[in-house]
Amino acid sequence: MPLSSYPGGNPAGRIAETITVRAALPPIRRAAIAEIYYAGRTIAETAKALGILPGTVKSRACHALTALRSARPQPHVRTAQSPAKGPPR
Repeated sequence: MPLSSYPGGNPAGRIAETITVRAALPPIRRAAIAEIYYAGRTIAETAKALGILPGTVKSRACHALTALRSARPQPHVRTAQSPAKGPPR
């Protein structure tokens, strides 16, 4: 199956983009994301591993996820205000 035929486009490109965006995160936020999502630790385990409070882990993870989501290209969703492409009906 060609990469361009995958739903959402080229998965290798998306992975490279994710790595680039993740690398741009501040180290303290990147560490929280790595512990929770890549190492599979709980909030309490992450807090202990990083030597911080659980609330701080949640805050850092929340800010990191917000940054990752905002850096991700959003698909164009047609709304009532956005003109339709193509010939008029």
